[in-house]
Amino acid sequence: MDWQPIDTAPEEGPFLVWGGTWQGEVNGPEPLGVPCVVAPCGARYDVMGTDAYAAWVLNPTHWMPLPKAPDA
Repeated sequence: MDWQPIDTAPEEGPFLVWGGTWQGEVNGPEPLGVPCVVAPCGARYDVMGTDAYAAWVLNPTHWMPLPKAPDA
Protein backbone atom coordinates (compact mmCIF):
# COMPACT_ATOMS: atom_id res chain seq x y z
CA MET A 1 0.00 0.00 0.00
CA ASP A 2 1.19 3.52 -0.75
CA TRP A 3 1.12 6.53 1.58
CA GLN A 4 -2.43 7.70 2.26
CA PRO A 5 -3.77 11.10 3.44
CA ILE A 6 -3.81 11.27 7.24
CA ASP A 7 -7.56 11.90 7.30
CA THR A 8 -8.04 8.28 6.18
CA ALA A 9 -5.88 6.81 8.99
CA PRO A 10 -7.35 4.12 11.24
CA GLU A 11 -8.48 5.01 14.76
CA GLU A 12 -6.09 2.44 16.28
CA GLY A 13 -2.43 1.71 15.64
CA PRO A 14 0.24 0.85 15.14
CA PHE A 15 0.97 2.30 11.71
CA LEU A 16 3.54 4.58 10.07
CA VAL A 17 3.15 8.35 9.74
CA TRP A 18 5.04 10.92 7.71
CA GLY A 19 5.21 14.71 7.94
CA GLY A 20 4.13 16.94 10.76
CA THR A 21 6.11 17.73 13.89
CA TRP A 22 7.90 15.31 16.22
CA GLN A 23 7.99 16.34 19.88
CA GLY A 24 8.98 14.71 23.13
CA GLU A 25 9.39 15.31 26.83
CA VAL A 26 13.14 15.84 26.29
CA ASN A 27 13.30 17.63 22.93
CA GLY A 28 11.27 20.50 21.57
CA PRO A 29 9.31 20.34 18.32
CA GLU A 30 11.21 19.32 15.20
CA PRO A 31 10.02 18.51 11.67
CA LEU A 32 9.44 14.77 11.26
CA GLY A 33 11.94 13.76 8.58
CA VAL A 34 11.57 9.96 8.75
CA PRO A 35 8.61 7.57 8.92
CA CYS A 36 7.58 6.89 12.51
CA VAL A 37 5.56 4.05 14.11
CA VAL A 38 2.68 5.55 16.08
CA ALA A 39 -0.65 4.89 17.77
CA PRO A 40 -3.39 7.57 17.72
CA CYS A 41 -4.02 9.30 21.05
CA GLY A 42 -6.59 12.09 20.73
CA ALA A 43 -5.23 14.96 18.63
CA ARG A 44 -1.69 13.54 18.63
CA TYR A 45 0.01 10.31 17.59
CA ASP A 46 2.12 8.66 20.30
CA VAL A 47 5.45 7.29 19.10
CA MET A 48 5.76 3.59 19.87
CA GLY A 49 8.95 1.98 21.13
CA THR A 50 10.23 4.83 23.30
CA ASP A 51 10.90 3.57 26.80
CA ALA A 52 12.82 6.41 28.46
CA TYR A 53 10.43 9.27 27.71
CA ALA A 54 7.20 10.06 25.88
CA ALA A 55 7.29 11.28 22.29
CA TRP A 56 4.51 12.14 19.87
CA VAL A 57 3.79 13.48 16.38
CA LEU A 58 1.48 16.40 15.73
CA ASN A 59 -0.21 17.08 12.38
CA PRO A 60 1.29 14.28 10.27
CA THR A 61 0.35 14.51 6.61
CA HIS A 62 0.30 10.82 5.59
CA TRP A 63 -0.01 7.30 6.99
CA MET A 64 0.77 3.74 5.84
CA PRO A 65 0.21 0.28 7.37
CA LEU A 66 3.25 -1.43 8.84
CA PRO A 67 4.99 -3.79 6.40
CA LYS A 68 4.65 -7.54 6.83
CA ALA A 69 7.26 -9.04 9.17
CA PRO A 70 9.95 -11.30 7.67
CA ASP A 71 9.14 -15.01 7.48
CA ALA A 72 12.33 -16.14 9.24
